[in-house]
Amino acid sequence: MVTHIAISYAKGLLGLPYKWYRKGESITGDDKLYASNEPAPDPSKLHEEKKSIVCTGVCNLIRRRLNLPVPPGTPFPGTTDAWFTYFQQNNWLEPFDIHISYPIGTLLLRNFSNIENDQGHVAILIENQKIIHAYAEKEYNESQPDEIVGICGISDLLYSHYYYDNVGYYTHICRPARWLYKN
Repeated sequence: MVTHIAISYAKGLLGLPYKWYRKGESITGDDKLYASNEPAPDPSKLHEEKKSIVCTGVCNLIRRRLNLPVPPGTPFPGTTDAWFTYFQQNNWLEPFDIHISYPIGTLLLRNFSNIENDQGHVAILIENQKIIHAYAEKEYNESQPDEIVGICGISDLLYSHYYYDNVGYYTHICRPARWLYKN
């Protein structure tokens, strides 16, 4: 039931525009990352207010919808690095294997490397090798801070995993029984 609630909420976020996080922006405000521990807003409100989102914003909002805390981070909560570190500290990470059939609700991860060209990524497995995630379709461009560069959408897992190269993008997973149910 919890996984269904999480995926249903995430589907309400479909179509929100993706904008890159910029150094110095608010992490905990109600735009992009949504890394506060307040109740989650209704997705329709985010659409009406023309809010944007990044990949971890989807997961942060899901956790908030389930009354679970956003992963803390030093110095930034709710970022890809915060999620990765939180799972690592709880021994919840497993290496990602494209040949394994993971349960619906599994979180796919790539850790943060740097702000310019690899901010890491998270995506949620929703059905039949499909994932829901907020993703960029354009490279980071510091000269255009408010540019819409992507969308919250549904993608084919194989396409997303091999988008950059034939080695694969995702490095780890966290099972739904951990990230959707646990504090």
